[in-house]
Amino acid sequence: MRHQLHMYPEVGYDEFNTSKLVISELKKLNLEIKTNVAKTGVITLLKGKYPGKTILVRADMDALRVDEETDLEFKSKIPGVMHACGHDGHTASLLGAAMILSELKDKLHGNIKFMFQPDEEIESGAKPMIDEGILENPHVDAAFGGHLWGGVKEGMVGVKHGPMMASPDIFNIKIIGKGGHGGVPQSSIDPIPILSQVISTLQTVVSRKNNPFTPLVLSCCHVKAGNTDCHNAIPTEALLGGTVIAFDEETRT
Repeated sequence: MRHQLHMYPEVGYDEFNTSKLVISELKKLNLEIKTNVAKTGVITLLKGKYPGKTILVRADMDALRVDEETDLEFKSKIPGVMHACGHDGHTASLLGAAMILSELKDKLHGNIKFMFQPDEEIESGAKPMIDEGILENPHVDAAFGGHLWGGVKEGMVGVKHGPMMASPDIFNIKIIGKGGHGGVPQSSIDPIPILSQVISTLQTVVSRKNNPFTPLVLSCCHVKAGNTDCHNAIPTEALLGGTVIAFDEETRT
């Protein structure tokens, strides 16, 4: 299933075939299934034999807009889209957990909800699913989520006290200058040197403004300026984008 999901990745809120595969496998387990939650999300309920609390276990389903440059037999067949963040593994793992736990339902106290979430990467499909009531009927007492991680050896599970996954914020900066000919730069306001200064200065936010005991990452991930077909024109604008990653709200702010 993981290979199947990996070969046919879908981006946020377009996970229609992924949802179909999830639903098909869940139907084999004779579980209660709710589909089209927040467009493509799926919720299923496993009722234990004995009364008890309800836990929710969650996996995200969406892929990223990235070209896969591997030689894997099961590499992405969708140009410009791949499961670069491991959500194919998350979805397959949660299906596997549902299969195993459904065989143990006569030993279980309480209920388990399995949450297959759309669009974790961009707008966060969790909130719309919560707004549609997935934490009620029955009420969820605790929720669990996991993430594949290259640094954890196969067969092992990593846990830690406090936050493990950080908040990702996106920034985009447009520097507006005055275009002109590269041979007479004094007649222009060149946005490219300004862009270079901005990138260099942003690096000091982490090294000189942040408490070194508080994790913070600021990465400039894409730049754009000028026309690659023209080597003697100073552009009018330069664009810079990136991400800020933190573990607590004060640092993030």
